[in-house]
Amino acid sequence: MKALDFEYDGTLASSKGIVVCSFDSSDDETVDYGSKINFDVTSMRNGKEFVLVNSGYDEAGEFTFQICKDPYMQLNRGNKYFTTDEQRFVYRWLNRNDGFHILKIITSENQTMLFKGSFNIETIEFCGQVIGFELTFTMGKPFATQDCKTITHTFKANEQFTIIDESDDIGYIYPYIQIKCLSSGDLKIINSVENRTTVIKNCSINEVISADENLNISTSLSSHKLYNDFNFVFFRIANSYENNQNIISVNIPCEITIKYYPVAKGVGL
Repeated sequence: MKALDFEYDGTLASSKGIVVCSFDSSDDETVDYGSKINFDVTSMRNGKEFVLVNSGYDEAGEFTFQICKDPYMQLNRGNKYFTTDEQRFVYRWLNRNDGFHILKIITSENQTMLFKGSFNIETIEFCGQVIGFELTFTMGKPFATQDCKTITHTFKANEQFTIIDESDDIGYIYPYIQIKCLSSGDLKIINSVENRTTVIKNCSINEVISADENLNISTSLSSHKLYNDFNFVFFRIANSYENNQNIISVNIPCEITIKYYPVAKGVGL
């Protein structure tokens, strides 16, 4: 997979006449794009066997790539070096200390991969002039994600609807979910993949209930005291190695919109 372009915090590299490149003559390299799992094990039978106790991501991860001016763009014709003002722009755009921002990689396979983080930068010089930069990206998550998936379905009473979890990571994701109640009653949402039931009692017709990935829940109806009527089992998208079908069952009519970012592993530049 090859990067055709990238966008950081809403600014596209190609719009500034910049491309991903390599100043190294070797085409073969080993690159870590996160997703490094730490396995905690304990010894059994005098070290003849080790049993997995716990696993998880202990490191955010980082990766490095290089950029230069696009020699095919008209604005760069005959000017392959970065001026002082252009160098300052690159540092101001990418070397950020105001928090982690979204890095979007657009690949040769017409896919988009998203990372969250920030860059450290080193200049690459030729004959005393800056010809490019080496960028080291520190990731705010231990993996990339795909573009946001948005799914909307209007449920009849006791209807089922299937969502395929496209994540490369086994486990679960708390998505953004918005529920518009089309009937009054006690709402139950069941996800078959984990046999997990979300319950919100005393819902009203046309009430809109929302929950986000940070487990914040709210309602459009100020009189509805959610914290008294919610069982605090937040809805989530999940998968196991054998099964990524989330069969969603809802007991009363409602319109549900779900937005989530499937995990993408093994992606590179």
